[in-house]
Amino acid sequence: MIQLLYSQVRSLDRPQLQALVTAFRQRFRLAEGASVSAAITQKQHHDWIEAYLVQAVGIHSC
Repeated sequence: MIQLLYSQVRSLDRPQLQALVTAFRQRFRLAEGASVSAAITQKQHHDWIEAYLVQAVGIHSC
């Protein structure tokens, strides 16, 4: 499941990925220089990314 999520994120084009990263940083108050991929450690992070992908990009999980 995690690999599918990462695969979906990696499939985003640059503007979509930047928007996701910006929104993630804002939602979870992540510092500008911190690694987003390293910060995805909890179920709430995965759930938020899945919801973001569906709402903002139209990617649905299997």
